[in-house]
Amino acid sequence: MTGESFFRLALVFREGIHTFQHYAPRGLCVDGTFLKTTVGGILLVACFCNGNMELQIIAITVVSIENQDNWVFFLKFLLAHLIQPPAFIVSGRDKGLIPAVKAIESIHHHLNCFRRIMENSNTKFKSKQMKRMAWNVARA
Repeated sequence: MTGESFFRLALVFREGIHTFQHYAPRGLCVDGTFLKTTVGGILLVACFCNGNMELQIIAITVVSIENQDNWVFFLKFLLAHLIQPPAFIVSGRDKGLIPAVKAIESIHHHLNCFRRIMENSNTKFKSKQMKRMAWNVARA
């Protein structure tokens, strides 16, 4: 805390860290979402898909604002606890995330979430057939 205001809090889950070492080639997904409480804030989450095809959370951080500094803090905190770095990171285009990923040398590949790409393209292309074909390509 700085003065009377909240700064940030980070948590790492031991089970997630130990399990991730077996699934690092699958990559890591990071995202942020608003906390809709009286206090507010942003929840940053890192997760991956385990052997049962379930999302498993590795770490979370609660921050006061979503920006590059908080994303850099979260990614460095996360990478410091991982036994091996992820093969790639998948994310949306959250505020400050893209420059934060570029600022960290141990992250070699950054991919955009296909679902987010589709959400953006659906505003331009309304064809259901085009949408089905795009998802088939993504799953191939």
